[in-house]
Amino acid sequence: MARITKGILGGFSGKVGTIVGANWRGKDIIRSIPTPSNRPPSEKQMLQQMKFKLVVSFLRPLGAIQKKYFGLNSGSKSRINLAVSYTINEAVPEGLEIPNVDFPELKVKPKFNGNIAEIDWKTSTDPNDYLRRYGYVYDALNRLSAGFYQKNNNPSAKEYFEKMDYDANGNITQLKRSAASEQGVSALIDNLTYAYEGNRLKTVTDSSTDYRGYPDTSGSIIGYDDNGNMTDQKDKGILNITYNYLNLPDYILFNKFLSTRTGQLRENTQYLYRADGIKLRKTYKYAPSNPLGTETSLYIKTTEYLDGFQYETGTGKKELIFGLKFVPTPEGYYNFENNKYIYNYTDHLGNIRLSYFKNDTGVEVLEENNYYPFGMKHEGYNTLSGNPNYNYKYNGKELQTESGMYDYGARMYMPELGRWGVVDPLAETSRRWSPFAYAFNNPIRFIDPDGRQAEDKIKIFNNGNIERTKDNNPYDTITNEDESKSIQIARTNVTESNPTGDSQIGNINTIPLEVPGMDGELGGTQFTSFQIQNYAVATQVFEFASLNTNVEFRQEQFSFSDGGSTNMITTNGMKNLVLGVGDIFGKDYTFSAGHNIGNSTKIEMSHSHPDANPFWPSGFNNQGKDSNPTFTPGLPWYDRKSATATNNYVFSKYLHNLNGGGYIKYNTQGATYTKTKK
Repeated sequence: MARITKGILGGFSGKVGTIVGANWRGKDIIRSIPTPSNRPPSEKQMLQQMKFKLVVSFLRPLGAIQKKYFGLNSGSKSRINLAVSYTINEAVPEGLEIPNVDFPELKVKPKFNGNIAEIDWKTSTDPNDYLRRYGYVYDALNRLSAGFYQKNNNPSAKEYFEKMDYDANGNITQLKRSAASEQGVSALIDNLTYAYEGNRLKTVTDSSTDYRGYPDTSGSIIGYDDNGNMTDQKDKGILNITYNYLNLPDYILFNKFLSTRTGQLRENTQYLYRADGIKLRKTYKYAPSNPLGTETSLYIKTTEYLDGFQYETGTGKKELIFGLKFVPTPEGYYNFENNKYIYNYTDHLGNIRLSYFKNDTGVEVLEENNYYPFGMKHEGYNTLSGNPNYNYKYNGKELQTESGMYDYGARMYMPELGRWGVVDPLAETSRRWSPFAYAFNNPIRFIDPDGRQAEDKIKIFNNGNIERTKDNNPYDTITNEDESKSIQIARTNVTESNPTGDSQIGNINTIPLEVPGMDGELGGTQFTSFQIQNYAVATQVFEFASLNTNVEFRQEQFSFSDGGSTNMITTNGMKNLVLGVGDIFGKDYTFSAGHNIGNSTKIEMSHSHPDANPFWPSGFNNQGKDSNPTFTPGLPWYDRKSATATNNYVFSKYLHNLNGGGYIKYNTQGATYTKTKK
């Protein structure tokens, strides 16, 4: 089992390093990429760097980005190198199987079903900082039973753990949580018992008498409206919550107040949304300190949300500077107050773990965030103040500092309880789960992108690598690398006994395959293929992969004498070459019983061209304008020479984005721009 380690390494000398392959039990786990260790970045790479001014990826990854270099000055000591290194699990000391002797039945063991067993991390905020680790335990339903925190100097210290029990509906019934005390020993900060009416949480009682986790021990009754929305949470000082027609909170009243001659003015938050539920404004009215009794009104802080740009205005507190605060960037955000690019380091769930920037001497960490499994932030050691105006943390969502909830878009999440306060708007698609449960109670593997339903994804990276894990939905979600675009493919045979159905996307198979580079482009190191029976689905997946990566993909349709047919999608991660299953495995490659390449007819072969030049099939000359190109035969190069299918197409990303259709049909004699398949 391979282990992935990420880290910020500091200065960058401007040289590209070599990726070393590994052999484990006779198998090549990581293929080496032949890159001279002292080769400077190419002119093309440096031009790309100057164009975007944020990040350049010099080496293609194996499953994720291998290296990133931030900053503008090649050779500068202030350059930031973010590296991903790969090692073999047996070469890294394993964690304790029983990290907490109070729970000897909860053992941390390797998982082979997509669940994560351990996560390690270490940061440079303290030169003598510990190697830290979480080990995870799951029940028979793949729900997280416990997350046990360890550090290398005391792996059984019992700090920062969470342990959960559930009812049959997936509602948490008990939660234990610990932290470190000032004396350096662990302290139980939460020993929560949840009481329900149906799936609605009615009370939470805490027998720990420690207020650092859940802030109250009294167990006040929680109210709900007719739609199942939580209307108060007095344990946390929330007296009332009202909702709009989309079940989004538009007003929250708190118990904190300002005393005046005319009475008490209570703190409150108001939200304004677009008609489709996108948040436009948050207005927080809060009580100032009033030692002389001279303040007669609440201070106001207004946050405006404009397509990622975040503004603040307000009244009262004079030391606050109001105006444009920040705008998000691909790798973090730009801080307009300090005129700095701030880079965010995120984990596999999108949790923002570090925020950092480059100063005159190197890397300076602005903020560090480490989280309990269900999202509460660790307190007691990651104490950097960070940027008080940037509150995007767990899952990359905005923390509402007034209420302690995270805004996911469709719902607000309560990390101290590990559940939502509002019914899932898509509850009918997850009938086996409580509509208030977060991420199928497996927050280490699943995320909930917008509060409507947890997702497990088939992610297609820019370099063509594909990452897939099992999910619990009646459809497959396919995303691009940064998850900004996605499609959903319905599953078949969904029944009462098979509620998640059968995926139409076959097993994704990847094998090591060294292919030399051509025409100045990098070669390939692996070959990926998967089968899709339905032609329309195969075309949809092929086009999505072609439009959202920087490498070529191929779709082939094979027919058989019994009237059946099937489709294969392949890539070998190169910008100017893609191979098919027949090229690699030969005529004996078997699709299903009695069906192989040898007894099939290839009725279609489509492959993508990711670049604008050439967007047409090789072996032809482009004679027309890009809006309506025409082609004449040229030298018999690869595409023209290998047009062996009944129908052959190039799918051009450039033409598709320009004209709304990217298909060019060709054979050995000619080529025609058809926009769509014909």
